[in-house]
Amino acid sequence: MADLIEGVKLVGGLAGLTALGFKVYEELVGYLKVRVQVDSKDNIYSVQTEIENTSKWSRKKIENAFLIISPENSDLIETGVKIAKQLKLDYNIKSTNDFKKLTSEHPLYFDCQIGFIPLDFYYSENIAIGNEKLTYRCLVDKT
Repeated sequence: MADLIEGVKLVGGLAGLTALGFKVYEELVGYLKVRVQVDSKDNIYSVQTEIENTSKWSRKKIENAFLIISPENSDLIETGVKIAKQLKLDYNIKSTNDFKKLTSEHPLYFDCQIGFIPLDFYYSENIAIGNEKLTYRCLVDKT
C-alpha cells in the first residue's frame, strides 16, 4: 500500500512539473495576440490594429508590421509576390514567412484591389513590447 501511495505522489509530482514547464515555455516563447477592427464613418474607412503581449516576463521585439488588403478569396502568396514587384524588391516569396522583407515608407495601393499599409509604429516607435497592449489606427483609401 505504501508503494502505491508513493507511486501516486511520483505521478502527481511529474504532472505538476510538466504543467509548470509548459507554463514557463508559454511565458517565454508565446506569441503576441493581434486584433484588427475595421470602422466606417461618413464613407471614411479606418483600421485599428492591436498587438498585445500577455507574457509577464518576456519582452517581444517586432521587426516588421503591415496590413495587406486584398479580396477574401485571393491567394496570399500571390498577393505578396505582387506587392514585392510593386515595391521593386528582387526577393523570392514562397511562404508568408518571406513577407518579413516587405517594407515601404508609405501605403501602396494597386490593381484596384490590393493595399499594403506599413504599420511602422509597432517597430520604429517601440523597442520591444512588454506586458502591454498597443493600438494603432490608420485610414484606408477606399478607392
